[in-house]
Amino acid sequence: MPPLVGLPRAAAQAILDRLGIDYRIESRPSDRAPGTVIGTDPGVGVPVPRGQQVTVVVAEAAAPTTSAAVPTTSVTATP
Repeated sequence: MPPLVGLPRAAAQAILDRLGIDYRIESRPSDRAPGTVIGTDPGVGVPVPRGQQVTVVVAEAAAPTTSAAVPTTSVTATP
């Protein structure tokens, strides 16, 4: 398996296509830039037999966090 972590998805796909390796893309939330390869299965350096499908894990934007903060109003007495 070639080193793909840190590459843009399109670059990783081009490398695998050129090598004739069958792959599938899996997306996971990450703090890395969306579209960046964050993992592979098998890992780097592992031989990939012809016909075996590998998994390329690509970062997707992390879901925004929402808070349930309730706006407060304050009343100030005027003298």
